[in-house]
Amino acid sequence: MATTLQQRRSEQRFNAGVDHFHRYWLDHRSTWVPEGAVVDGYPLGNWVAARRADARAGRLTQDRLDVLDTRFPGWRQRARLRFADGVAATRRYRDRHGTAMAPADAVVDGFPLGRWQQGRHIEYRAGRIPQQQIAQLAAEFPDWTWTPGRPRQSFDELLDVLRRYGNEHGTTCVPAAVTYCGVPLGTRVISLRSKRRAGRLHDWQVAALEALPGWEWDGYEARLEQAIAALYRYATDHGPGKVPRSAVVGDVRIGAWCRARRDELRAGRLNPATAARLEQDMPELWNWMSSNHHPTVSRVRADAA
Repeated sequence: MATTLQQRRSEQRFNAGVDHFHRYWLDHRSTWVPEGAVVDGYPLGNWVAARRADARAGRLTQDRLDVLDTRFPGWRQRARLRFADGVAATRRYRDRHGTAMAPADAVVDGFPLGRWQQGRHIEYRAGRIPQQQIAQLAAEFPDWTWTPGRPRQSFDELLDVLRRYGNEHGTTCVPAAVTYCGVPLGTRVISLRSKRRAGRLHDWQVAALEALPGWEWDGYEARLEQAIAALYRYATDHGPGKVPRSAVVGDVRIGAWCRARRDELRAGRLNPATAARLEQDMPELWNWMSSNHHPTVSRVRADAA
């Protein structure tokens, strides 16, 4: 009786793992499951790793091997499949972001693409990657590069990415931390502003940038206007007043922005222009930010007057 009950429970556990494995395959079309992956609360990554270990050690019954081999072809050959899965994930990343080169922390449908690409670069530098894989990556992804880091875009390429961002977001006032189409766009915009101040942009480049939607040369003014616009949108949806720290509107982490301005206000370091805009346009939010009547608040108010 006890043996039968144990067998029944073992069968139930195995079937549960197979069911979750099938759901993962339907979503990702891949039998490569990252370690630690969880599907609907089920630790599928650990389950698949354990079944691979059982198969290598001869601990899986033939009927269970038949189920896994039939429903998930190649599930045992993790090392060989990783290249094919990496290529498929790179393809999906390219279709979504316009470039095949993913940042180190990129994950595509559960696949750690950034780490996979880093691994291929390490193999390339060590001379361990097969020539057919080199040829496949070059043929499928014209912007794939084996050189460390990424080549900087030409001005025309950067202008095209900025134009696409502007068409999608209605502005080219890009937050500093934004990466778009695989390009660290926020830092590139900061660099363009610095080059113009230093007189290192041609007139035709300045004109091309100024023709973009919402382009601003003054980064501070642009960021302030973007934050005010995001606050208006947030207030329309949620009402005026306190903004939660986690609040995000579009690309603007407006909750964190408000907390940072409140801290500056209480320390007497808030830009007077920002103080004036908030007190005039967002009185409920200003009252929350200036609550507790810190002595420095009155000084900021006087400076803004």
